[in-house]
Amino acid sequence: MKLFKTQTRSSKGSGKPTIPIVVELFGNARLLAGRDTIDIVLPLEVSTSEVARHLAEAEPTLVGEVIRPEGGLISSYILNLNGASFLSDSKRRIRIGDRILLFSSQAGG
Repeated sequence: MKLFKTQTRSSKGSGKPTIPIVVELFGNARLLAGRDTIDIVLPLEVSTSEVARHLAEAEPTLVGEVIRPEGGLISSYILNLNGASFLSDSKRRIRIGDRILLFSSQAGG
């Protein structure tokens, strides 16, 4: 388990505080990336589109399959915060130690 500093930092030139977050990948996203987690730095107030943008920068292999080239997630994918609630495009406050889960919103049978 990674331990995070409890101090936030400002993103490059924006002056907005940011924190390190672990994104857990499941299914096709995990296969494409070749790993099960991605560490990214996000603003304290974040939306699905912002998470997708940071993921695309950290793992370009997800673009076109999981993340739309023009931004945001492909409609069959969803983000969940700490396994408790789903993220949307409205801003959501995140905290140090939070984990974001990325998985397909469609179930097979």
